[in-house]
Amino acid sequence: MRKVGKCALALALLAACASSSSSTDSPIAVSQAVRETAPVVPSADAVALRDGNTAFAFDLQRALAKSDANLAFSPYSISLALAMTYAGARGTTATEMATALHFTLPAAQLHPAFDAVDLAITSRGPASIANSLWGSPTLTFEPTFLDTLATSYGAGPIRRDSIPGNEWLPATQPATFHGAHGDVTTPFALTSTSRVDGSSMPSGTMPKVTIAGEGTSITATLQTLGMKAAFGAGADFSAMSAEGLQIQDVVHKAFVAIDEQGSEAAAATAVALADSSVSLAPPNQAIMTLDRPFLFAIRDDATGAILFLGHVVIPS
Repeated sequence: MRKVGKCALALALLAACASSSSSTDSPIAVSQAVRETAPVVPSADAVALRDGNTAFAFDLQRALAKSDANLAFSPYSISLALAMTYAGARGTTATEMATALHFTLPAAQLHPAFDAVDLAITSRGPASIANSLWGSPTLTFEPTFLDTLATSYGAGPIRRDSIPGNEWLPATQPATFHGAHGDVTTPFALTSTSRVDGSSMPSGTMPKVTIAGEGTSITATLQTLGMKAAFGAGADFSAMSAEGLQIQDVVHKAFVAIDEQGSEAAAATAVALADSSVSLAPPNQAIMTLDRPFLFAIRDDATGAILFLGHVVIPS
């Protein structure tokens, strides 16, 4: 039986260089640092991270939206994966990433704030988040970068020369949905809902929805949002490695299913880096019926993190 609010996120950074040849999964380098499981984060920092991530989420939604197709993605997964990458960025590369991602906190405050949100979300059970870094056997990482991944993301590099396949992913009644291309009769589910801002909202009926996207590059979208230097030969990831890395691609895949039993969602984000030579309603409560195209969000109320965001124009 599907659990209400169940979700899984997988995050990966793939770093490679031209001489990479091994495909075994084994540690490359191990930081002696341990994860900070009780980070002290000022409330102002938590608010700044929440607001920035929310702004980035809706920037992405506007950029990715198509009027004739459903959309589901995990802005949190993307933000977290790129925050790990950002830990290794410097100069213009770091400045553009911070602007595009709406990172307003200094790095020394940003990464602990992500750590606090990540721990808060996973501590409540329904969400499963796996962070990892895959890199070639010959790649050397900077110790400070490894320490940041270890302390704030619980992540360490694994020797691998390619992104693994999909293994890194994780009561109804008929009603009329008034879609963009005409009316459609489809099963509706009774489910509880909440506003993106966390305020209460009536429970409602909505179409049973399953959105299963293919792995899609969001590189062009990130470049449109201003994150350009990171993808070019002049990218500066010197705080990650001295081997002249640049981002080759950012790939995202998401799955969201909503029915009378609640919601289930999973997402994965991979940031591929390489050197430049490698190419249900309570009684007596008002019911809201979502029978027209709508925006949806799966949000962690305690932290304000938008785990998944999308819209439905065609029920499926």
